[in-house]
Amino acid sequence: MRTIALRQDIDIGERQVDVRLQLNVRELRFAAQLDENHDQQITPEELQSGFKRLVPDLLKQYRIGTDQEEGQGFLGSVSSRPVLGEVDCRLSYRFRQPLNEVWVKATLHQITDSGHWHLAQVRYDGQEEQLTFNLENPEARIELWRGRSSYYKLGLRFLKI
Repeated sequence: MRTIALRQDIDIGERQVDVRLQLNVRELRFAAQLDENHDQQITPEELQSGFKRLVPDLLKQYRIGTDQEEGQGFLGSVSSRPVLGEVDCRLSYRFRQPLNEVWVKATLHQITDSGHWHLAQVRYDGQEEQLTFNLENPEARIELWRGRSSYYKLGLRFLKI
């Protein structure tokens, strides 16, 4: 049986993608590294300082790009809900060109349990979509119907049919 270990909110703007990840701290493979004083409890302070050191690993496992460029990711903020054992992580990805299509590659099974499903709520231009990522399906493509190039691509698809 597969369980949901992670929730994601993905907001796609004109040249930036903002992501909110909700992770279960106990299921992170690097959780022990967050417990700096080795008392078997991760305090909000330990989470803040330790998580920032591990952001490069997280950004390797959660990538966003277009066919022209990969977004430059950075950590916006991190907070915790100790009672629930969750960490709320805000990532942002910046792009040089306006976004017309985006791919998301979420190989979070590298840092959590590989059997979990990861649900993503994607929002852009008043639209909403839901995506699911897991070990067998780590990548998704999102077509944003913006500008003339979107209609040109749609016309090309129609002609191919």
